[in-house]
Amino acid sequence: MMNIQKLYEIKNVNVLVYGDFMIDKYINGNVNRISPEAPVPVIEIVEKKSKLGGAGNVINNIIALGANVRVLGYIGDDADGNFLLKSFNKTQVETTYMKKYKEIQTISKTRIVSKNQQFLRLDEERMEEPPKDYYEFLKENKNKIFQSISSLVISDYKKGAVNKKISQFLIREANQRNIPIIVDPKGTDYSKYNGATVCTPNVKEMSLVIGKDLKK
Repeated sequence: MMNIQKLYEIKNVNVLVYGDFMIDKYINGNVNRISPEAPVPVIEIVEKKSKLGGAGNVINNIIALGANVRVLGYIGDDADGNFLLKSFNKTQVETTYMKKYKEIQTISKTRIVSKNQQFLRLDEERMEEPPKDYYEFLKENKNKIFQSISSLVISDYKKGAVNKKISQFLIREANQRNIPIIVDPKGTDYSKYNGATVCTPNVKEMSLVIGKDLKK
């Protein structure tokens, strides 16, 4: 039987989320003709919308459960980065430790859709290592970052934020404070998640790691 009291207590849970943050954009429209310039459909735009993607989607799920979130990471000092921060602030996510960098481009994925059919996806991203001073920022602020935290979630989308150095630093700091660590993994190098409490690969991701199709 479900313990209802546990559901009420979730409002006291503070989750620290680190990972790859991005925006999912959608351009919806109607197709009524083919372009005279090339054999491609002409989409007449009806609606444009944006929402949190990547680790931001993880945060949306945590907020929906009723827990509190402190976001940890970095984004570009650009329009998409500002959208991310405003979206977090609307849901009362703590953004004190989200850093903005002019040299970073906030990742976005734009899907062009008509009648639920996706025609094209445009990815704006540069997969690169975190800014050089970011690791030092984490070390200098680690006590404040982990203050009052109940659990750590590392959301890896293999865009560069979750490298071995930073991942191991966060896992080590969480373990020293007896904070459970949940990792949403990506890729085949799980050594960077060493020390985590639990990893949550899906069947496809696990198949890649062990080199065997688990669906068979």
